[in-house]
Amino acid sequence: RRPRSIAMASRSWSRGASLLAVAVVLSGARPAAAQSPGDEALLRAGVEHRRAGRDADALAAFREALALRRTPRAIAQVALAEQALSSWVDAEEHLREALSEEQDPWIRQNRPALESAARLIAGKLAWLSVRSNVDDATLYVGGRPLGPVAERSRVRAVAGQVTVELRRASGASQVRAVLLVPEEEAHLTIDFAEDAAASRSPVKARADAPEPRPSSLSRVAGFATGGAGLLGLGAGVVFGLRAASFKRERDADCARGCTAAGVAADRDGRSAALVSTVAFVAGAGLATLGVVLVLTAPSDKATVAVSAGAGSVTLEGRF
Repeated sequence: RRPRSIAMASRSWSRGASLLAVAVVLSGARPAAAQSPGDEALLRAGVEHRRAGRDADALAAFREALALRRTPRAIAQVALAEQALSSWVDAEEHLREALSEEQDPWIRQNRPALESAARLIAGKLAWLSVRSNVDDATLYVGGRPLGPVAERSRVRAVAGQVTVELRRASGASQVRAVLLVPEEEAHLTIDFAEDAAASRSPVKARADAPEPRPSSLSRVAGFATGGAGLLGLGAGVVFGLRAASFKRERDADCARGCTAAGVAADRDGRSAALVSTVAFVAGAGLATLGVVLVLTAPSDKATVAVSAGAGSVTLEGRF
């Protein structure tokens, strides 16, 4: 059945992740190694919460157990609860830490399921590399502070369109929107104006600043709208390719009667196709509006350059 909304499609994407996480949680009901009564009781309580579908309560119990004793099993359970709640970045970090404990009996027993969960989580994430001409700016991705850009220039982020901001202690900030493709890396450069120019006296700065021209303002609006349209078209291409990939999986699994994996692939493929269609329609409309605004602006000298990279589209202009 075709999904009725993008929100329903988003929930269907994470349903498979939650089922896999529950399977691993239940397999750990009997620990391979003895634990102290406190954290053991909390881990059992967390498992019961997972069985009842109370993932937030389960995460709280697992985190409390982890605070009492940092065992690989507790770390893995925290990761799986975070996965069920779509906290993909945190889930990947904790699951990587748990899997690094190769000699732990519980990890060895459940390694195949944990590695499958790790692959599923990785499919929800992308890499983002940010460069800037300043070192004192704090990097925000999707509103989440990640630390100084000089120290966190390459980070993990949830795939999709995200807002990237660099914010300085002075209050100056630069904001960009970038489309992140799952399992790929996007490169972004965000520069600030030279400090020398910013330190000029306010009176001189106002005297030197040219009055905004109607032609420039119209072109700025046109290029901004066109850029948003390009992002929408890019998203349509990405989700269209994912829909085609899911269709191939469904055809392979349903050659002699559909398996559970084939049904899931069909559902996810339809969801991706719906998102692709919406993105194409919105992108085409915005791109068309941007062209109209640029072409109808009063004549003036202006230059514009559009460049595309892995997972990003950059629009630059001089007016």
